[in-house]
Amino acid sequence: FRPDGSIDEAGFRRNLRHWVDDLGIDGVFVSGKQGEFFSMSLAERKRTFDIAVEVLGGARTILSCSDQNLDTVIKLAKHAQAIGSDYIVVHAPVLHFLTKQDDTLLAYYRTISERLDIGIALWSHPDSGYLMSPELCARVAELPNIVAIKYSVPREMYAKLTRLAGDRLIVSTASEEEWFDNIV
Repeated sequence: FRPDGSIDEAGFRRNLRHWVDDLGIDGVFVSGKQGEFFSMSLAERKRTFDIAVEVLGGARTILSCSDQNLDTVIKLAKHAQAIGSDYIVVHAPVLHFLTKQDDTLLAYYRTISERLDIGIALWSHPDSGYLMSPELCARVAELPNIVAIKYSVPREMYAKLTRLAGDRLIVSTASEEEWFDNIV
């Protein structure tokens, strides 16, 4: 972003090219948690999507459509699909005062899945106030276009989900400490 708060489009394009051309990164996660999606307007988020897909192509991008508002998630996801992205990621929403959490989350991801034809990655992390169980994630993975999960959970949960759904779901974690162990 520029000092006036607008998107530094030229800088973002340079970064994208640097990450892929110079560093050899296969793809980028656009407007996720570290990208502070929660501070961006819908138009800003869509513009970062546009730039990333224009510069790198749809198969090299995973666009974060995470939001607390399901309508916003769907709008962002439909935009991602329309511009040619192959993948989106949607974090598990913060749920307060809920007794049937698993049923609600399955319905949430089913609603998103039914409206799209592109790959969807789940995202479960402690910031949601809970962690999706391996069993729930395996159930959600039965939806036709659920392809991956960013699973920021304790090692035991990660390993269990990999055993339960590793043949139909790419299970990933951001834990650098456990990266090699998880690969093995």
